[in-house]
Amino acid sequence: MVAAAVIIHLAADGTSFIDQAQCNITVQLIDTKEGIHSLGDWRLSCRTNPLVIPVSHDLSMAFYHTKAILLMFRSDLVAISGVGLRSFQFFDPITISGCQSNEIYNPMGQR
Repeated sequence: MVAAAVIIHLAADGTSFIDQAQCNITVQLIDTKEGIHSLGDWRLSCRTNPLVIPVSHDLSMAFYHTKAILLMFRSDLVAISGVGLRSFQFFDPITISGCQSNEIYNPMGQR
């Protein structure tokens, strides 16, 4: 599936009563050819739960299909209750490739 977003549902964001420092999470997608695509580092907070991380695609390259999500964090206090992968329901790479750099793809319209 061609990913549009990674959705992470938190049970605990890594903060405690003693230490209120927020934790980060590093997110990577692994494609069907074992390529790794970094989605960067994201700050965890139960205030923004679930955490929705958008996936950007380079339209000058072939789209990749995601087979796995790799999450990395450094706190024993982080608890994840679920991870989801959102894909495009109406994914049309031909139409998307016709968009100009200042246009936004709209699957319900022409662009």
